[in-house]
Amino acid sequence: MNTWLAATLHASPSRHDALLVEHLPRLLETLPDGVDRWFFSRGTDTLDLRFRPVSRSLRLHLLLWGMDVLDDGSARRMTLEAHRDDFRGLGGPATAEAATELFHADSNAVLTQLRLAHAGVLTIPPARLAALAAADLTRTWYGGRAEAGAAGPPQQMALLAPWWKRRAEVARVYSRVVAWLDPALVPPVLAHVLRQHRLRLASVQPAPERVTAQQA
Repeated sequence: MNTWLAATLHASPSRHDALLVEHLPRLLETLPDGVDRWFFSRGTDTLDLRFRPVSRSLRLHLLLWGMDVLDDGSARRMTLEAHRDDFRGLGGPATAEAATELFHADSNAVLTQLRLAHAGVLTIPPARLAALAAADLTRTWYGGRAEAGAAGPPQQMALLAPWWKRRAEVARVYSRVVAWLDPALVPPVLAHVLRQHRLRLASVQPAPERVTAQQA
């Protein structure tokens, strides 16, 4: 079941956080019954959302939500299309379920992080959080124990712990699937996973991405 409904919002990168923090939660809270998975990523000037399974009710729901987003000027344009991934770089079609489960868990974790930061509750610098998350993903990918609070303020990291724990659980499953298919794919697939994580945190910006990778 690799067909997804892809909603692409064309918007300035300066609007991406507002779209995620102010608009996306309202959409997620009212999704039609049956939607079992979603995730997001950012492009240079796009915010890309994926949902499954594709249905008429989901299309209508996204269209209505998109009209509100366009009406208040948060995005210039929105496109909807059925999208089928080939999962190149992610281990191939056999890893589809595990890969998208991780994307779903990571999207929830990042969205929670952004909302807490927007509310002023989470004050850890974004670059520091990105490095901590990359280290946690890498550790669990290779079978280590998840440490959501490691090297971070305990009270603030505790706010993220449930989402980081879930992400660690599915990352571990995904890495095992990849290792079973081809052990040589484990490092490059992790590199792709970490890049996707960075693209949830921020839009495509080559220099900052290199800094984050070095910190991780």
